[in-house]
Amino acid sequence: MSESPADLEVTSRMAGESLETSLQRLWDRARQISDLVHRLKAENASLKRRVEEVEKSGHQMEKVLGERTRELGEARERLAKLEIDGDNFFTKEEKEALATRIKELITKLNSRL
Repeated sequence: MSESPADLEVTSRMAGESLETSLQRLWDRARQISDLVHRLKAENASLKRRVEEVEKSGHQMEKVLGERTRELGEARERLAKLEIDGDNFFTKEEKEALATRIKELITKLNSRL
C-alpha cells in the first residue's frame, strides 16, 4: 500500500505541527525554569543578607552581654567591699533618713500598743 502525495503531505504537516508544538512547550518550560532560577537566586541573596544582619546583631548582643557581665561583677565586688567595711554602706544622709524612719515606725508601734 503506497500512500498518496496528499496523505504524505497531511502526515508530514501533522509531524511538523507536533514537532513545533513540542518545541514551543519545551521553550516555555525552559523559560519557566529560568524565571524560577532567577527568583531563587534573588531570594538566596536576600536570605544571605538577612543572615549577615542577624550574625552582626548577635555579635553586638554578645558584646553588650560581656559589658553587662563585667559591670555586674564590679557591682558585686563593690557590694562585698561595702558589706565588709560596714561603715560605708550608707551615706551620712541615708543613715540620718533611716534613723528618722525607724524612730517614726517605733512611735507608731508604741501608739498602737
